[in-house]
Amino acid sequence: MSSTAPESVFARATEVTKHLRSSLPSELHRPHVAIVCGSGLGGLQHTISPSPRAEFAYESLPYFPVSTGE
Repeated sequence: MSSTAPESVFARATEVTKHLRSSLPSELHRPHVAIVCGSGLGGLQHTISPSPRAEFAYESLPYFPVSTGE
């Protein structure tokens, strides 16, 4: 993440995308689906094939708020 925040929403989304792509295993570099779960939807993970998949904590993503849910 750069030291100064990009001003536009598009620039922020582009930076988050670059961060995610650089963190994905090679077999997921061109995903067809992405699911973003908020608080209370963690059980959804059990309905998805365990491999290949990647999980990221909100606080590890640039510009994402810190989760306040359990």
